[in-house]
Amino acid sequence: RDDAMKVARNAADYTLSISQPADAPLAYFPPTYFKMEGQKSNFASVKYAGQNMLTYPATMAMAYLDLYDVDGDRKYLDAAVNIAKTYEKLQLENGTWYLKMWEKDASPVIEGNGNIPVKMLPTGVCRFMERLSRKTNDKRWLKISDRAFGYIENGPLKTYDFAPQFEDTKPSANHTDLASVVGIGVARYLLARFPEDSVRRAQAREIIRWVEDQFACWRKPCRADGRGIVSEPWH
Repeated sequence: RDDAMKVARNAADYTLSISQPADAPLAYFPPTYFKMEGQKSNFASVKYAGQNMLTYPATMAMAYLDLYDVDGDRKYLDAAVNIAKTYEKLQLENGTWYLKMWEKDASPVIEGNGNIPVKMLPTGVCRFMERLSRKTNDKRWLKISDRAFGYIENGPLKTYDFAPQFEDTKPSANHTDLASVVGIGVARYLLARFPEDSVRRAQAREIIRWVEDQFACWRKPCRADGRGIVSEPWH
């Protein structure tokens, strides 16, 4: 336990040391891509240097809260709160955030030929804000989550346009580039946030059916020895 806690604190403290400074446009956000000497030009950390993918600061903030729960050091709770404040500042009118932003000026990263920034499907940020609200007993963070959930409810939950949230995600026509993990993320969120709500449970079930229909392949899904998926085309 002592060794594990030392590793956890070292990792958290190092991440704090390389995060954006308090006066930066993306204040307190940890870097998504950290360029180190000797990396090749095709590495993501080189290709996307200076960009921040806004799904990850919430993930790091959840780790800070995990560490605070077992360590009790206030600086980790403060780190999570500081990340939440930057999310609050960057939240768009429709309740979500740009998926990627430039650290130098907080402008959205433009992808594709349409000069349209990709928007985030913010289930991860919602979970973080709700946990922080419970931890601090501050409804301020719950309001941010509610606004973000409004974006999900009025958009992807109605349209099922579960667009991917990856580094190379580019704007595309509706329903032409979808990702199963995004839909499943929404289903899991619905079940976690509304555990006793039969309507929300039905919505989650329908998303799971959609994912199965769109992405599951039942014909020879694995090799005969059970190692990996079959490489030949499926029909």
